[in-house]
Amino acid sequence: MRRRLFRRVAACGAVIGGVSGIVANLALMGFFALSRPWQPATQWAWLGPANDVTGAVSTAALIPVVIYLHRVLPRNRLLTVFGTAGILGMAGLTVVAPLMLSGVVTLMVQFVVAGVALPAMFGWLLVVNRVGRREGVFPVALANFGERVGVAALVATGIAGMALVVPPGSVPQNVLLGIAAIVGLPAYLAFPVWPIRLARTVLADSAVTMPGALPSASFHVDPRSVRR
Repeated sequence: MRRRLFRRVAACGAVIGGVSGIVANLALMGFFALSRPWQPATQWAWLGPANDVTGAVSTAALIPVVIYLHRVLPRNRLLTVFGTAGILGMAGLTVVAPLMLSGVVTLMVQFVVAGVALPAMFGWLLVVNRVGRREGVFPVALANFGERVGVAALVATGIAGMALVVPPGSVPQNVLLGIAAIVGLPAYLAFPVWPIRLARTVLADSAVTMPGALPSASFHVDPRSVRR
């Protein structure tokens, strides 16, 4: 009963995290498209704080998902390291957004926290999908999707990091930032879809037990999705 309740909490967290993440992405795109933050405040300026709030809800809701998957997947040192880093990163993103909105910390502090937290989160995404597929727990389509999102986001983060060490405003920096945006933007926009797919195919109550999961964990997956 307790394990089933934990699985339902993780499933709800996955859905809430995914939906709120999509809303946060839409708010951010609207903020830059309509508010144009480099200009004086407009009637669309509220989209910026809306992105911060919904983003914080998303990362908070995903923490139980990380914990649940760590408990039910076979023990793996790499997964433990990245899972711990992912939880700390998600917690940092959850806390720093309201602190920035309330004026306790600056926007630069939020950027620094995000610069550390996002690679940890996407590193966990890459590792958990590889482990889940290898153990026969994750559907192949879900694992492939998660791995591609994780790799693209990590590559983009690395390129963006390289752009920080070149002269500001220079052509090399602009080129590197452009490449990072081309590679990373689709991954960042696609990430919230992954927990929703996880909830539908792996955490759903209607699923059946997969042989790759730990028997004591009551880990479930929809058998139809494994063939996709």
